[in-house]
Amino acid sequence: MINVGVVGSGCWGKILVRNFDELGALHTICDKNPATLKSFQERYPDKQFKTSFEAVLESSSIEAVVIAKKCSKRYLKSFPSSCIGILF
Repeated sequence: MINVGVVGSGCWGKILVRNFDELGALHTICDKNPATLKSFQERYPDKQFKTSFEAVLESSSIEAVVIAKKCSKRYLKSFPSSCIGILF
């Protein structure tokens, strides 16, 4: 199984965290908000937690990184419609 780090654990990130955990692939949760990480530590006590994106990238244990970023409609309009399914 691939070890995944999820960066950003807000609205979409918490869904990704849950899904990767259910798949057995979740290794690290990263968020710049310590209070957000604390709530995840209670639910996922056996996972790693980081506040630095760079620390996630430097970890030799993480094989894939998923970035959960708030997405605006303007951002989506900058991609060709054929790519939207690939991105999301």
